[in-house]
Formats: sequence, structure tokens, C-alpha cells
Amino acid sequence: MTMLILAGFHPAAMAVMLADFDTVIPKTLEFKDEKGSALNTARSPGAGGRGDAVAIMYSVNSKGHAGWGIATGGMDVSGYEYLSFYIKGDKGGEKFDISIKDAAGLEKKLNSNSYLDVTTQWQKVKIPVSSFSGIKTASIGSIQLSFEGRHGKGRIYLDDVSFEGGKDTAVIEQPVAEEKAPAAAPVVAPSVSPAPAKITLPFPASDSAEKILVDGFERANPYDFYTVRTGGDSSLGLTSSRQLHDGDYSMEMEYMLATNRPWGTWAAAHWEAKKPLDWSGVSEVKMWIKGDGSDNVFRYTLVDADGETWNYSDINVMKNAKWTLLAMPLKNFTIASETGMKNGVLDARAIKAFEMVIMSKTERTVSGKIAVDQLYIAGERLNSAQAIPPAIVESLRIAVPAAGNIDLSGEIYNEFFWCPEESQKILHWGKIIASGKVREFSGRVEFASKSQNFSDAARFAYTADGLNRGTLTTQSPVVETPLLQVMGNNLSPVLTNLTVGNIWFEYSPYTFALPPLGGWGWKGATAEGDFRNLNYHAFYISQPYYSYAAGTRLIRYLSDWKITATGVYTNETARIQNGGQVDSNGLLTSSSDWDIKPVFDDTVVNFEVLRYLKNREIQVQALAGWNHFDRYATADSTDVFHPVYSQRLETTQKLFDPIYKLRIETNELFVKGLRMITEYRYLGTEYRPNFRKEPSWFDDADADQKGYNINLTQNYRGFVFSAEYDDITRVINSKYYRYRTNFGVGFYGYAGLDAAINYEIKREKYNTVSSRSLWTTATLGPNGEKDWLQNIAELYVRNQLNPKTAVWFKVRNEDTGVLNESKTDHTLSFFTKLEYYINSNTKLLAEYKTTVAPAFEPKGFPFDDNYVKAVFDFTF
Repeated sequence: MTMLILAGFHPAAMAVMLADFDTVIPKTLEFKDEKGSALNTARSPGAGGRGDAVAIMYSVNSKGHAGWGIATGGMDVSGYEYLSFYIKGDKGGEKFDISIKDAAGLEKKLNSNSYLDVTTQWQKVKIPVSSFSGIKTASIGSIQLSFEGRHGKGRIYLDDVSFEGGKDTAVIEQPVAEEKAPAAAPVVAPSVSPAPAKITLPFPASDSAEKILVDGFERANPYDFYTVRTGGDSSLGLTSSRQLHDGDYSMEMEYMLATNRPWGTWAAAHWEAKKPLDWSGVSEVKMWIKGDGSDNVFRYTLVDADGETWNYSDINVMKNAKWTLLAMPLKNFTIASETGMKNGVLDARAIKAFEMVIMSKTERTVSGKIAVDQLYIAGERLNSAQAIPPAIVESLRIAVPAAGNIDLSGEIYNEFFWCPEESQKILHWGKIIASGKVREFSGRVEFASKSQNFSDAARFAYTADGLNRGTLTTQSPVVETPLLQVMGNNLSPVLTNLTVGNIWFEYSPYTFALPPLGGWGWKGATAEGDFRNLNYHAFYISQPYYSYAAGTRLIRYLSDWKITATGVYTNETARIQNGGQVDSNGLLTSSSDWDIKPVFDDTVVNFEVLRYLKNREIQVQALAGWNHFDRYATADSTDVFHPVYSQRLETTQKLFDPIYKLRIETNELFVKGLRMITEYRYLGTEYRPNFRKEPSWFDDADADQKGYNINLTQNYRGFVFSAEYDDITRVINSKYYRYRTNFGVGFYGYAGLDAAINYEIKREKYNTVSSRSLWTTATLGPNGEKDWLQNIAELYVRNQLNPKTAVWFKVRNEDTGVLNESKTDHTLSFFTKLEYYINSNTKLLAEYKTTVAPAFEPKGFPFDDNYVKAVFDFTF
């Protein structure tokens, strides 16, 4: 009998509970702008006699946005008539938008006041699913409540979100006060709603713009979809990350931008269409970006049917250290070059390629990591079938029912290398990456083989037993586990990410930066989140013995302000070798017990204020901070993982110095395409924080100086003209100085061409030994004094021959006059590189570099002056 009843029961007469916040707890998502808007959510116990509900507090600026939603994971609601929920407000009259987004990213948004008037009493609202026209209800990805500037601020309470059956009309059920019965589990159950008085409301007169998801970055290997393109000596690595805005993955872009051009360089993730996309009706492109707090530029590029390149550049989004929605109206895209221009109109009917570009503003080498997620388009009458790239099938995804997923990806790298110092080598290595996700938590493990020379892998030899038998001896590469990481996302309204294991992050070159080669990150934990308008990041790093480092970065966002406070503390210890101890006189004595002693403490604190003026055409940045260092003893760190205590200092070495910096940047304030940067800086002699950027380089180029820098860059029809002047005096002694002038001309944007010629003159006199690193001028001239006059000329040309092939070369001439020796060293070098992508997963790379006067070039590692290299790199 029961089977007959169930078989005859239409799904529309059923209800599926998505969230009652008592026993059915949904996976939620939150978002907001970086213009000072606030959004906080929390479970509200016993709200109005209904058990637990969710309270959503919002305060949105005039041009801001914020929102909250429930992730539904491709749920089929095509058999249900209504989206149903209970709602009340703190004051009544609160307004918002409600939308359903399908799994393909198409979203339909409705105005709440077209369906209900929020009061201070609970009421049940039933909105027809048919009102969300244009989406695929057979597979929905999320339900969202969003707030914009017109909605102001307020607090609403939401409960019992479900889909259920009924008539095709919007319905409000009058207030009810009964105690809510807790649901046994998130399963389909018959509707138990009473039959109250009903008010029928009209269908809304207007709807918001349609949205289509172009790329949700839901793949274990980004190279399935994107190829990497770089300018100058830059590099870019793409990684799928569980630190995301929505879905299962985001894409991390780990970059290093290096060049000698005064206007900077770039690195890009590029997608090329086999069949052009039809973006007719698109009004804007949007994507979520999690910046790294840097001053770099993010650019989104489109290539249309005529082959014209169109750019949208944002100079602010990477300054933010949390997820930010970047909206890019198509009307604001500008053509990259008027040379070879066809019709000068962005033809959205056939988008042949797009790319995400990270750009630096000056010749200073910078590095960092950002994440991108949820790239989508918005407009009217969009064709979802023709507007999105073909989906990538994740064949290595293993589903875990009702829990999550496990993804596998990997890389195999092969290299031929020749240099005069070591002759030739053939090297290879590989790695496998396993990434699993279960609800809010995810884990990542990498297994890799160390790089191995082919000649070290196998050897054929005859035995000496008189029979001359041949023996093949093989040696496998060492397998290691370079990365272990567990991560929790959106664990609470104020904790968006918690990571334990290998951690990789960077605050600034002055406070906490990664080593030049990055490595596999530190071992420790990080926590990140938001409390109202305050974004925080905190870390703890465990180091040998009792050594550790801890720090935090706090950022307060206001509409035209960004206020940052950063603090890092380091405690270094060492072990006395062979069980020794230190007596009261600081001398070593023998003992059977280990003795761990402090070596030094280091503290750095910086405060930074960024102010935007004249619609962000002017940026004023002020920075002030200090570094305090106490050394108690000396230690031998030859083995960095087991530092050995040497001797206690009779008097603690105390070093202290401040940093001050004022920077003003204007963008197209006076002339279109003109960027002006003026900076004054003061770095005390002993301002050398323990985790500063590349310590030896920092101690020469950045520490111990006061002076100013002026940089002018003019973009005009694809050409760029740039000039920079830098003038500093050394704080330790005013007779030491450095004057540097760098100017150049470049061209970018036509037929894949990126070309530049620049000339630099540098005069420097300096004599120092760093108290905090191995840097010294002792080897650079007589009496340990650097007294140089350098003239450097460089020609750089890169050409993207076709979507798969790029070639570039660089000719560099360097004359270094050692004035206190009355001699000049002359070096002329030629460097060329060829990149060919067989497909997005498979790359061939060839490099060649030669130096005309190798006598002046360094010998030995890293063998980067005279060499030949060929690489076959395969990712999967």
C-alpha cells in the first residue's frame, strides 16, 4: 500500500528542505566589495520562537555590493513550483535582491519588493520557480540574497529555505508563532505548511541582467585550459587552489616580474578559442580576484574577430588582500595599438582569445601570488551555448558520495643542459599532486622525485669474475613529499581560511617576503578572515629547536582609504653541540643534556595609509615603521636545520632604525595615458628585518639610504615612453651615494609584438659590511669600496608568431668603469628563447645564451651566463 501511495505522489506536492539551521545546515557563501561595505552572518538561536535561524547584517555603500547564499551543488528543482522561506526584519521595510544561479553560471535576479514587504514578524514567502526565467532549473548551483547601495543597511532573519509545490503564484503566508519542529535529516519530505490566508502578488515588471559563467576554474590542472606567456625575464606558475570564492577550486597565479625596462613587464594566463565565442549582448565581464596587497596592475585582455587586442586595466584590485569582484564594462576596454587597426570597434560576436595579465609598474623585480575565481559575463539576451568555452572533462576526479571529491594531477619535466663548466646533462623529474575536499575542509599532498641526471640512473659494466659478464646497475631517483597541507574554508563568519602545513604568503619586501626561489613554503599555520571592515591575516612558523616566527597583517578598507598595519616577530635559537652547556661566564662546558639557547630576536612593525583622490586618479601612500634587533650570541648556521651555538656575547647587540616613505602616483590626471610616480624614502642603516626580500640584495639596493625617485610613463597608440631618475645618499655616511637614470621606448600590441630598447646610467660609491647578511662591498674594489660608473644598453624583442609559438631575444651591452682602479669591464651578451605549445599541457622550450667576453662573467652555479637548454614539460 505504501508503494502505491509514493508512486502516485507528484514531486510538486513534496518539499525539499535546504536549510532550517537546526539540523539541516547548508554550505553557504558570502561576498562583498572593497569599498567599505560590510556583511556579517551568524546563527540566531531561538529567533522569534522558531528555533535557530540565520541573521544577515548588511551595510552597503552607495556604489557597493554584498551578499549571502546557499550552494546547492547542481540540484534538480525542475519538479518544484516554489522557492519557499521564512523571513523577518529588524525594523521592517528591508529590501534586497534574490537570485538563482544554475550550474552553467546563468543567473536570474529578482527584486524582493516585487514579491513581499519585509516586516518585524515572521512570514512565509513562496516565489514561483518559473519567475526565475532563462535558467536551467534541472541543475542549480546556488541561491543568493544580494544587497546594493540602494538597499542601504539593515538586518534580516531567514529560516526554513526549501523548494515545494503549489500554484504558479507568489504567496505570502501571514505570521505564524508555532515552535518549529526540527528536521530529522536533509531529505525530501512532504510539505507540512498550514493553509493560511494568501495574498497573490503580480509578476515583477522588470528583471536584472543575465549572467553566464565563462570559467569557474573547476579543474585540478589549470594547464588543461590555459597557457603561460611572459615578457622580459618574468615567470608565471598556475595552480588549482582550495582557497576559493565559490565551487571546488580557484586558480592561483604565482608570478615573478623581472625586467630592465623602466615601465615594467608582464606575465599572462592565456586561453585561445578553437571556435570563437559569441558575446553579443555582453555589457561587462566580471571576475573575483584575491589580491596579494601589491602595487601591481591586473589587466584583462580580449582578442576579437578582427584580431584586434582590447585591454581593461585595473590599478587597484591587487592592492586588496581579500576576495574582490572586479567589474569590467566592455565600453571601457581600449585597443592595445592603433597600428594595424582594422575597424577600431570591439567585435563581441567572435571572441578569439582572452587572457589574465599581471603587470609591474617599474623595473624593480617583484613577486607574489594572487587567486582568480568565477569569471562570468553579464548582459541581455545572451547565448549560453555559444558564449562559453567547451568544458574540460576532469577524468581524474574521484567522486566521494555526499562528502566531496579527490583530484589527481601531475607534471613530468625533462631537460637537456650544456654549459662550459659542466659539459652536458640530461635531467628529469616528476610529481603527483593529490587534492581532496570534504565539505569545508580540503587537503593537498605532493609526491615528487628529485631531479636526476640520466647518466646517474643506469650503468652497464663487466664484472671482474673472469667470465666478463655484463651487469646493468640502476639507481632510482629519490622520492620526497615536498608539500603537505590541510585547509578549512569559510569555517565561521569571521574565519574564511585556516591552513596548516606548508604555507606560502608574502606581506611586503620590508616585513615578510619569501626567498627568491620560493621553495615549498614554510611549515606552520595561517588564519585569515574579516571582522566587519577589518581584514586580518595571521601566521605562526615553526623553525629548528625553539625558534619560531609569528606575525599579522591588519587591513581596514574604507571607500577611498586603505589602512594597513603589519607586525612580525622572530625568535632564533641554537643547540649546543655534543651535549654542551653554557656556564655563567658564557663559556661552553660538557654535559649529557641538550641545551638550547637564544641567539637573536627581531621585531618589525609597519603602518601604511593609502588615500585615493579625484576618482582614484591620484593615489597618496604614506608608510612608517621600525625594526628592532637584539643579538645575544653567535651561531654556526652551516646546517640551517641544525644551527650550532657558538658563544654568548658579553653585551647584547641592539640595533634599531626606522623607515619612512611617501609616494604619490597619478594616472591620466593631466594627459591621457600618462602615469607619474614620485617617491621619497628613508631607510635607516639597521632597518633590515629578518624576513626582508632577498637580504643580500636588499642590504645593497634598499637599506641605508635616503632619497627620491621620479618615474614618468606615457602610453600612446601602442607605444610606451618612459624615464626614471633615482637619487639617494647613504645614511651611514653622506659621502656615499647612488644616482641612476633609466629611459626607454617600447611597443606592444600589434601582431603579437613586444619590443623595447632602454638605456641606463648609474653612478655609485659605497663602502659597507652588512650587520645582518653576507653582503659586503669588500670584493668590489680597492679598500673594500664600490666606486663604479655603469652604462647599460638593452634591446628586447618578443614576437608571438602564432597561438602556439613565441620567440624572443635580448642583446645587452654593459660597460662598468671601476674608477678607483682606472679600468673598464665590457660585457656583451645575447640571449634567445623559443616557446612552443603542442597543446596547453605540453610545452617545448629552448634557450641559448652567450657572452662575448666570458672572462668577466661569474663561474659556477647557477650557470646562467653561457649555456644551451632544451625542455620538454608535460602536465596532466
